[in-house]
Amino acid sequence: MATATQSRPSTADVLYAQTSALLLIEQLREAIANIPLADAVSQHGLVETFGDLDDLHDEVDGLLANVRKKFGS
Repeated sequence: MATATQSRPSTADVLYAQTSALLLIEQLREAIANIPLADAVSQHGLVETFGDLDDLHDEVDGLLANVRKKFGS
């Protein structure tokens, strides 16, 4: 909570933070989409690999929802 002695971020600062966060989340999503599944599956079981990817997908979606909730997009 901001007090009288703390300066509030400007609209530009908030927009920059939101845009930066969304860009990083999108880059993470692209990186996940480009994981070489054949290598991952050969080192790890098929069920575990897709379970891990599903958990990661849920985590990214949660981060995105949290950013949108905080910044009202």
